[in-house]
Amino acid sequence: MKLAHVLAHFGITENLDYLSDLGVSAVCLAPIFSSPMVDFGYDIDNYIDIDPIFGTLKDFERLVEKAKRLVQLAGCFVQLSVFGGSAWTWDNVRGQYFLHQFTEDQPDLNFRCPAVRQEMKLYRFSVIKISTALTGAFGFRVDAVSHLFEDYQFRDEPESVLDAEDWEYTFLEHPLTRDLSQNYWLVQEWRQVLDEFASGVDNVTRVIMTESYSDIKDTMGYYGSSEIPGVHFPLNFLFISKLNNFCEAEEIKNAIKLWMTKLPENKSANWVLGNHDVPRVSARFGPPLVDAFNMLLMVLPGVAVTYNGEEIGMEDTFISWEQTKDPNGLYVGSRRYTKFSRDPQRTPFQWDTSTSAGFSRNTSTWLPVNDNYMKLNLQSQKLAKESHYHVYKRLVQARRSASLQKGDVDIQVVSKYVLTIFRYVKEMLPP
Repeated sequence: MKLAHVLAHFGITENLDYLSDLGVSAVCLAPIFSSPMVDFGYDIDNYIDIDPIFGTLKDFERLVEKAKRLVQLAGCFVQLSVFGGSAWTWDNVRGQYFLHQFTEDQPDLNFRCPAVRQEMKLYRFSVIKISTALTGAFGFRVDAVSHLFEDYQFRDEPESVLDAEDWEYTFLEHPLTRDLSQNYWLVQEWRQVLDEFASGVDNVTRVIMTESYSDIKDTMGYYGSSEIPGVHFPLNFLFISKLNNFCEAEEIKNAIKLWMTKLPENKSANWVLGNHDVPRVSARFGPPLVDAFNMLLMVLPGVAVTYNGEEIGMEDTFISWEQTKDPNGLYVGSRRYTKFSRDPQRTPFQWDTSTSAGFSRNTSTWLPVNDNYMKLNLQSQKLAKESHYHVYKRLVQARRSASLQKGDVDIQVVSKYVLTIFRYVKEMLPP
């Protein structure tokens, strides 16, 4: 089992010691490639160079070199639009419309074209080659994998039954632009590229994981089969999609059971409590339950994925319309942006009580620091006798035990709001 920690990478090299101290064994970077930054780095225009905002390839090499000494690092990459409005935009140069399932600055690639797939293979090979100095965990996170293919006839999609404006993504159902079966064999091609390269490299654990807000059947398809493997694990968002601040013990048990019963044989489970797309754990379940949900995450079998800041109980930040950066919020305008914007959970990590919570020497940052940083910050929690940080660190240490590494799991509902999880190794139980 590995503990993945998704970390914003401003100043990450200097702060890797924190992750090592915390016990994190793998780190997933948000996109660092060259980008016009319309969608915060996900709109990549050069897959083999680092964007100057974050540094250079030399800076990345220094990051890797330090990471080798401290933690195992997993590299992250990487017909209505998902962000609202038309998914088609006219291009005057070509005299054609082009499809973009996200912003118009992120045109979809035609993966039905062999030349495009081959170029993507070469790109992935190049990225792997750049990172050959890395030993330990290594791989890719493939974002929005459910959108890789579209209906080749580009037929209209049916209206949904949801109450939505006619420009909102949920106004339509998306059987022709999401979760097409071709997605599976494309990620299987990428897995093959990763395995073929890494087979000649000693001491390298290859990992490819995917992000997809799909139903459980479609999500499990990304694992592939023993004969034709797909990803090592598709990120499990059931704790995000199935649970809310009024959830009961039975609902939590059902979410766990759903994933474990659908999990293919000999495949790794994984658990995700939060990410950059949804409100923080403290906002969804309440600050008093932060430790409880981190405990839940850590005692289950498989990979535990933590979004940066959840380990210290960071809270969502109010973002005014003038401060809004997320295209998801900007598109809908000032009256409705708070419903759609993901900026509140994306604010700077709160390191200490210095300027901008130690995130920057500047008094202002791209997104504002939460006003509570003078009380809620890593430095204060390290100095405190008890804190979210200390609880999280002890949980990471506990995960190294035989019971949590290899043990079976028994989950029982004691009462409406009490859930017990028993991890055990059978041969260690008394007769």
